[in-house]
Amino acid sequence: MALDWKRLGDGPARWRAARALAVTIFTIWAAALRAEALVARYGPLPPGVASTIVQTLAAAGHSLRPRSIAWQRDPTPYVGGDPINYLKFAREMQSFYQAHVREPVYLTLVKSQLWLLNDDDIAVSVASAISSVLVVPAAYVAGAAAFGPVAGLGAALCWAIEVDSVSWAVDGWRDDTFALVFTLMVWAMVRLGQQPSRRRAIVAGALAGLTCLTRLSALLSVVAGLAWILIESSSRERRGPALRATALAAVVAAAIVGPFLVNCAIATGDPFYAVNYHTKYYRFAQGLSPAVAESAMHFMLRNLLHRPMETIDTVAGGLLGWPFFAKWTGLTLWSRPLAYTLEASAAGGMVLLLWSSTGRLLLVLLFSSLVPYSLTWALGGGGAWRFTEHIYPIYLIAAFHLLDRGGRALYAAFERRGEGPILPLHAVRTAALVAGGIGVAALVYMALPVFIQREALALDEPITIDLGPRHGWFMAGDWSQPHTTGNVLVRAARELHVAVRVYLPAPMDYQLTLRLDPASAMTGQRVAVFVNRQPLGHLSLTFDPARIGAYRLQIPRNATVTGVNRIDLIASKLVPASRAGREFQWLNGSDPVAFRFWYFRLEPGQATTSAAPSASDAP
Repeated sequence: MALDWKRLGDGPARWRAARALAVTIFTIWAAALRAEALVARYGPLPPGVASTIVQTLAAAGHSLRPRSIAWQRDPTPYVGGDPINYLKFAREMQSFYQAHVREPVYLTLVKSQLWLLNDDDIAVSVASAISSVLVVPAAYVAGAAAFGPVAGLGAALCWAIEVDSVSWAVDGWRDDTFALVFTLMVWAMVRLGQQPSRRRAIVAGALAGLTCLTRLSALLSVVAGLAWILIESSSRERRGPALRATALAAVVAAAIVGPFLVNCAIATGDPFYAVNYHTKYYRFAQGLSPAVAESAMHFMLRNLLHRPMETIDTVAGGLLGWPFFAKWTGLTLWSRPLAYTLEASAAGGMVLLLWSSTGRLLLVLLFSSLVPYSLTWALGGGGAWRFTEHIYPIYLIAAFHLLDRGGRALYAAFERRGEGPILPLHAVRTAALVAGGIGVAALVYMALPVFIQREALALDEPITIDLGPRHGWFMAGDWSQPHTTGNVLVRAARELHVAVRVYLPAPMDYQLTLRLDPASAMTGQRVAVFVNRQPLGHLSLTFDPARIGAYRLQIPRNATVTGVNRIDLIASKLVPASRAGREFQWLNGSDPVAFRFWYFRLEPGQATTSAAPSASDAP
């Protein structure tokens, strides 16, 4: 039966009904995509109503996804990760507030699915998939509350079809549940900031408590969000209601989280046991003993005091870089132009958020939630997509907010042609100031690797300089842009004489390791190595497709200086890239090449008995 729009009332009522219908369609679409992935990877559910529903959705999902996707069956389900432990812990769970290494919300959700699915292991996948599906309406209400229905609908649709989200959703991790409760908390915090009231405070506090009981480190976001709402309520009329509302929200959140902290303190002596327990994993990733107990706060302070430059760089990458750029790939399977447009719009939208109190609150919630992650993302598997999926809805909201505002601005500019400047002068000045600040921050971020390598050498620790985009300062001469080969980056020397730079804290002996190889079609390639114009040795390059040449040379103390040192590499011949072999086919065929350079390594105070080069296996 066709929908009778006339019975829905006036224009606003019809628009609300249309939005509700759209969100419903997006949610069903999300469920169908995840159901297909679930069945393909882990097989059908135990016989029953749930199995029939999932099979029906999976059949629909097959026709509602890009043809390029093919889900593979997992031959060893849940082995080798947290999901198998979630199953174990959920089956052992005695009470909601039991003292435990894992927070209770996701364990309770898994336990409920085990009960519904006859204790089948697939319950852990169903639990995470349900949470992922429910992020769709959560993203809508958060975006609509912040900036209107366009932002909400756009964020909901993109989350529903995001292939990475679909892929992770069925593997049984708790991150989808955290994304759900965090997004709902964002919605509640936005509403509380816009109009403080007792009801909104209770809702915000309750959702904040559930968020912390899904991942306890979210406590930082709760404190930061409530504090920022107080800061934004600068006028005397708003300060009183905001103070009362945020205090009530804090009390509600504390009442929900408190019993878990108290039980952990009684049972283990540490109220934050669910956070601090996991530092052993990151200590192991740093090469330290996991048997030594260390709190998350001590872990952070130790890294900051011991290696401040490296820690600052890691935090900057974890806050501003990797979480943002690791997204969007799942949308490229639908449309590359769409993914690139949304990525660029999200970057601009993040800046646009600075211009509104709601936008600033979103930024505070986003970055405060990333602080724990930013300290560990470069260790082990800490950079996995799932760890930051909870902020993806905010990126999407920012992207569609910019597109919405941009479209409105263009329409307004068209309407008022010839009636004066499109933007007022103060807005232009503010935008220029923000752009300048971002530019300075970008320059500092690009320069940090220089200070990081100097810091390591000053501690008598070896350094390895790879050839990524941020390491351009180290390269002098005509080098190619970085190119990914396997899991590493390489550059090609496009002239006979090239060099690398390094900043040394003091003159001393160093062992230098150069990893490079010649064009496969080239024989007799020799490279003379100089340090600060003093000859160090000659390398006879050999090529073996299964190996990378590792050439080790001793740098004497008298060849080095405090500050910038230059290592010159002078090759004996060049060949066009078109004749250099398949390893150089990523270059323009007419480009001359001498050799392919992987990285260099310096080890302070190392001595070798010979300057003869040696080869080692590829990393």
